[in-house]
Amino acid sequence: MKNILLLCLLIIPSLLLGQKFYVIEPDHKINDRISKRISQLGFVVARDIDEADIIAQMIYEKRKGYMSFKTGWKNEEYKYNKVGYIAFLNKDRDTLSATEEQGGKAKYYNTYVALSELTNKILKYDFDKNLFAAIKKVTPSSSANPQTTSSQNYSKADELSKLKKLLDEGVLTQEEFEAEKKKLLNK
Repeated sequence: MKNILLLCLLIIPSLLLGQKFYVIEPDHKINDRISKRISQLGFVVARDIDEADIIAQMIYEKRKGYMSFKTGWKNEEYKYNKVGYIAFLNKDRDTLSATEEQGGKAKYYNTYVALSELTNKILKYDFDKNLFAAIKKVTPSSSANPQTTSSQNYSKADELSKLKKLLDEGVLTQEEFEAEKKKLLNK
């Protein structure tokens, strides 16, 4: 029963708010991992870019030749084979928010490992925070579009459950969790 209630608290707000995401990444494995993370947060991943409210685009570049595997590079710029970030864009392709740039190293001749490591770092560190920042910029403010009290309560419950999940995953400290919880409840 508790799991069903938690599932409802995660899914209903995303349906009420109607945010749909479209992921732009040619590598289907990386695309699937980003899409899965968005779905885990309770949002819908659109199959077509025209259906999406927010676009998540992986942006990365090759920094060092894959054939060179020297350790202890003197120049930090060349420490990683691929560096990049995920940008959250609106329908007009304006940037709403972006994750911090991360880097990934290739292993032997396997260049996919660099992209995979880069994606893991982005999803682990600040993906969720920037995703919610993008949603806040797209979602109409309560003064411009008043919501009912029940949908506001669902929204607060949703945010609380997401904060708790971030605490459990170790993304937030207990102090950060309590501060965000206090801000949310005082809205």
